Amino acid sequence: MNQTGMELQKKIVVALARGIHGPWERIVVNYEMQEEDGGLTEDRRGFSIASDGAGGYRKDGVTFDATVKGLFRELREEMQRSEGQGWGTCDLIVDQPGRFRFNFSYGRPKRINGVFDDESMGRFDRYLDTYKAERANT
Repeated sequence: MNQTGMELQKKIVVALARGIHGPWERIVVNYEMQEEDGGLTEDRRGFSIASDGAGGYRKDGVTFDATVKGLFRELREEMQRSEGQGWGTCDLIVDQPGRFRFNFSYGRPKRINGVFDDESMGRFDRYLDTYKAERANT
């Protein structure tokens, strides 16, 4: 990843965090993009995790405003330009106090292509349980 790509990643993290009102512990994003018919098709899922105040956790939606969407597009374009291939799926985890991890898949994005399996949907549906177990082990 070149310097421009790394800066775009940081900007994405900041833009997502600014869109969350209230405390949070983790942000989870799965962003899909695919070029087709001369255009770009996108699908995205995202949520934040916060303490529920009763010793548990809750999931809240994440806002994908025009700035966030634009930054994800810029990151894909930059990687296409600098690495020769744009990603199809980007997974992002952001933990307080600002640690983050991007993972990219270069295959065809699943949800955009009608595949609704554990990787594209199920893992997010049960993510809160996964997070609780992770926290219990730390």
